[in-house]
Amino acid sequence: MPDPTSSGEPPIRALGRIVETQSPILGTAEMANGFRTLAHVPPWLADEGMAIAEGDAVVLELTPFDFSKGRVVARAHAG
Repeated sequence: MPDPTSSGEPPIRALGRIVETQSPILGTAEMANGFRTLAHVPPWLADEGMAIAEGDAVVLELTPFDFSKGRVVARAHAG
């Protein structure tokens, strides 16, 4: 039986940079095209001590149906 909370569509991964923070786990990320999205660190990464700060390069996961919010899944490597 399919998961009723899942759309069945794989998440979209994008690179972004944190441009503003509201807390160590919530902020605004801007992508290369200038689009901004609300970015949050999921609980399982926050429990491991991951926090975000302005200027951090991050990997975001977004659903194909809602680009207004994104999950921070990793730090992006500079370069």
